[in-house]
Amino acid sequence: MRKAVKFLLCVALLAAALMIFAHADMGPKESVTVEFRGFEGRRYFATLLSRTRSSGPASVYDGDESTPKSDVFMKFVEYQDADGFYFLQFMQDCSQTHAFFWGYYPPEEFRILLYFPDTDEFLESQGSYGQYAFHSRYVFTPDGSVERAYDYGNEALAFALRAALTVAVELAVALCFCLRGGKLWRLVILMNLGTQVLLNAALQITIYYHGAWLGAAGITLLLELAVTAAEAVVYTRYFPRLSARPLRKWVGIVYAIAANAVSFIVGLAMAQMLPRLF
Repeated sequence: MRKAVKFLLCVALLAAALMIFAHADMGPKESVTVEFRGFEGRRYFATLLSRTRSSGPASVYDGDESTPKSDVFMKFVEYQDADGFYFLQFMQDCSQTHAFFWGYYPPEEFRILLYFPDTDEFLESQGSYGQYAFHSRYVFTPDGSVERAYDYGNEALAFALRAALTVAVELAVALCFCLRGGKLWRLVILMNLGTQVLLNAALQITIYYHGAWLGAAGITLLLELAVTAAEAVVYTRYFPRLSARPLRKWVGIVYAIAANAVSFIVGLAMAQMLPRLF
């Protein structure tokens, strides 16, 4: 009876992972946030003008009139940047929030553009900018100047949530493998905390020096594979020593692969639901 319950638990966990996978977008979610200071009491819309004609699913307006477009939208479409930056059909009303957020394939190089419908005026940033971190944050002021404003508190919270989620998921997978015992679980927790620190540090450094596309897409999979391999080596060596019951060495390898696969898939889903934190 107990074996049947454990089997059903594993089936349910894998089914949930597959459902999440079906709804999760493949790839990490880098983002750009722009905070506007000094615009209180004014009505305005914001966008990021892109150096390229597309970024992910966002692209230049092709003139399709099948869907009605607002007057503000068409103002952005008709705007001509002096250096040929493009409006990619994504804008936000920032009058109340005083912040603009682009969380799905933001342009790698961009300019910040504001439109004030009450006065029919535009305000563009003085230069172009790019993604300098996984979650890049800027401050924009009425003189058109822009400064970096990295949110260390939010990044620390995001890391803590990612680490806690990873540990919880991998311990749940450990139950499916009948891996129990305080020493064994402590090993799993310590390994995950250590690899999370290294993974996030490597990702942030890569984005800073090589850009968001390579950092977010090119190296993430390689880092995940390296983490899985490292955990497999450690678990293969120490699981048999720490387990209260006899374990074969291959259990550590299979567990490392399964646990990291499930935690990666769950992480993708959380990034879809909570992009500002993940």
